[in-house]
Amino acid sequence: SRRGKCCSVPVAEYSHVQQQHHLWQAYSSAAFSALDPITPQTAMSLCAELDKHGAHIEVVRSRSFSQTGLSGIVLSETGRSFCIMDSEGKPRTVLKSGAAVHMTLPPSVPSRVKVMIGDPV
Repeated sequence: SRRGKCCSVPVAEYSHVQQQHHLWQAYSSAAFSALDPITPQTAMSLCAELDKHGAHIEVVRSRSFSQTGLSGIVLSETGRSFCIMDSEGKPRTVLKSGAAVHMTLPPSVPSRVKVMIGDPV
């Protein structure tokens, strides 16, 4: 069975995953610096193209109620799911279908710009 496969990869300590998040912030900051101006529309378009490994995401709505509220740093991504590590160091699988996910943008992006990815629920 492929169920849970995305989180069956060996996982580093949370401190290493946090370092990956800092690298993602630098990578995404550089990408956002090319946008002029940064609007919700340009941010959404860019985020659709960004590699999300290292991004911090939070499930704000999901058909699977147990996933609503999950948050963490993306370890891997497939066409159907994200594998994240939560702040307790536990790997979690987040199904994309039927989920709305908030992606935390780098500090260089104005706070008025928010990005949601995933399916409308």
